[in-house]
Amino acid sequence: DVEKSQNLMASFCEAVGIGSAIIDLEGEVLIGVRWQRICTGFHRVNEDTCRRCIESDTELANELGKGKRFSLYKCKNGMTDAASPIIIEGEHVANAFVGQFLLGPPDREFFRQQAVEFGFDEQDYLKALDDVPIFSEDKIPHIMDFLVSFAEMTATMGLERIRQKHTEENLRRMSTVFKDAADPILIEDLDGIVIDMNDEVERSYGWSRDELIGKSIKTIVPPKRHKQAIELLKRCKAGENLRNIEGVRCNKDGKNSPVLLTLSILKNDSGKTIGISTLAKDITAQKQAEEKLLNREHDLGERVKELNCMFGISKLIEKKDITPEKVFRDSVKLIPPGWHYPEITCARIKFGKQEFKTDNFRASKWKQSEMITADGETVGSVEVYYLKKMPELDEGPFLKEERNLINAIAERLGQFIESMNADEKLKEYREHLEDLVQERTKELKDSEAKIRSVFENMQDAFYQTDKEGKIIRNVLVKGSKKVLDK
Repeated sequence: DVEKSQNLMASFCEAVGIGSAIIDLEGEVLIGVRWQRICTGFHRVNEDTCRRCIESDTELANELGKGKRFSLYKCKNGMTDAASPIIIEGEHVANAFVGQFLLGPPDREFFRQQAVEFGFDEQDYLKALDDVPIFSEDKIPHIMDFLVSFAEMTATMGLERIRQKHTEENLRRMSTVFKDAADPILIEDLDGIVIDMNDEVERSYGWSRDELIGKSIKTIVPPKRHKQAIELLKRCKAGENLRNIEGVRCNKDGKNSPVLLTLSILKNDSGKTIGISTLAKDITAQKQAEEKLLNREHDLGERVKELNCMFGISKLIEKKDITPEKVFRDSVKLIPPGWHYPEITCARIKFGKQEFKTDNFRASKWKQSEMITADGETVGSVEVYYLKKMPELDEGPFLKEERNLINAIAERLGQFIESMNADEKLKEYREHLEDLVQERTKELKDSEAKIRSVFENMQDAFYQTDKEGKIIRNVLVKGSKKVLDK
């Protein structure tokens, strides 16, 4: 904006009291303010003195062409000028001039003779000379630094605006390519500002063109993902095309949607990167399926933990000659790994007056327990505690599956106690039977001895025959010997 730039420069030069100009390399004055009347009313008007001005400008420009950052030159008309090159993106595009000033009090006799030589009105010419500012030479570089910085900043901003307009025009030409795409597509400049979008953006996210065009891409990205958006922008600016990047888009109603991003670099005819095309494919259904699968895997893992717990306790119980104390002591250690938060789980088993606890046991208000019953009587309990508060689930912080697990543990331990009781009773009954058998055997032996004694003292013979009358068995008593001999 030349008019605004000239007004700003005029205000600066008025405050400093010096004239300035920005002149391109062809000699065209782009901006010129507060030139001294001694030049505009005298030196530039007269043909001979104007020739001197042009020669002086040429000399000054030649000095800059040698790569100097700053040149100071006293023109042949007696004025002093200074100039600095204006460099935009490494290219020398123009020069900033300040001039028509003096570095000390003027030689009035020199200017009086110059007025006579070129036919100037001496009085008016000397009056114009009195208006020429006087500066010390050490101030000039500071003035030039400001003017050059101002010119370069203004030119750079203008160049960026022009490029942005060209970019917008080029990108709009591409609108037919993505307008009817099935997925939302946004076009951003290299600063992440949305400059175009297809209709699917509004259908998917609810944002209208008026609400997004000219806004940062972060408008449709949740705050937690802003860092990712900035990083992706940097990678694209560095020349990288990106594929299959998982991101999140924020709908107008605040709902977040998972997306798979494809970022493509847009270049102009000269190959320079001018923008970024971002396609966002909604992957909500895919994420939901993945989440279900993860939940199933997690649930399966929990069930495996529970089965391992029950299997370990069952293996303990099945060991030969294991004592109840050993079963309870080892079983209580197997319980925490079967729960959802094993690292904060402790357990206790009560049996009669005995207690068996994990090393980290500490009773808390987050408790799950079940009674151990055997032969219809309560003989103990299984207790599980969380050592700190956890999110509410099915039964306080506990899962319904953990309720089933603790019930199964209590039932299995009850069955073990019943089995141990039955074995003890069986042992007692067996011992009782053995005593009875021994007692009965003794009675039989005693009875047999008595009978044998009776038989042996009898005078008659006793014997057993088959159907044909043949003797097959006999009892030898005193009177039977004679019969058998016959």
